[in-house]
Amino acid sequence: MNQIETDAGALPPIEAELQRVVRPRARVIIDNDFSGDPDGLVQLAHHVLSPSVEIRAIIGSHLRPGDPFDPSEQTSTNAAAAAEKVLDLLGRTGSIPVIAGSNVGLSDRTTAIRSAATDLIIREALRDDTELPLFVACGAGLTEIASAYLLEPRIADRLTLVWIGGPNTTGSRPRRRGRAARNTTSPSTSVRPR
Repeated sequence: MNQIETDAGALPPIEAELQRVVRPRARVIIDNDFSGDPDGLVQLAHHVLSPSVEIRAIIGSHLRPGDPFDPSEQTSTNAAAAAEKVLDLLGRTGSIPVIAGSNVGLSDRTTAIRSAATDLIIREALRDDTELPLFVACGAGLTEIASAYLLEPRIADRLTLVWIGGPNTTGSRPRRRGRAARNTTSPSTSVRPR
């Protein structure tokens, strides 16, 4: 097995061949609470290793205050560090921008929290130099995408939001401790904002 040479940017032969043969079909911004439940880290590794997507950025998002996975007040910062660690383990250090989002949620539905993450989402959504569609894959809260929309509503027609996380229908209740999780399908889990 060949060793990944991160300094030279070389990929293992199989990955280099995949990148030669498979071209990206979409641009993706990944936004997840990587310092929380480890499922987001698996999703991140899967995306990073897929040659069919061009990952434009990885955003570490916050957890609710006092979350048992990371009860700190710097959960977005910690999420970005966890994403950097995944890239390092995959031999991709520095290959994709990793940005910490806001460490707090929105205070209301009309007040955005501007950050490097929201600015990146807006900039990427408004690009006119590519035909690749943009998907924002959120696996946690929606603070950054909601803030980006509040700051620049034109992004709504320029991206597709794919979200898994939280209650997804009116009247949904959070899972009670001790009960098995149940997957549901709802149109709100893959939404084109309008």
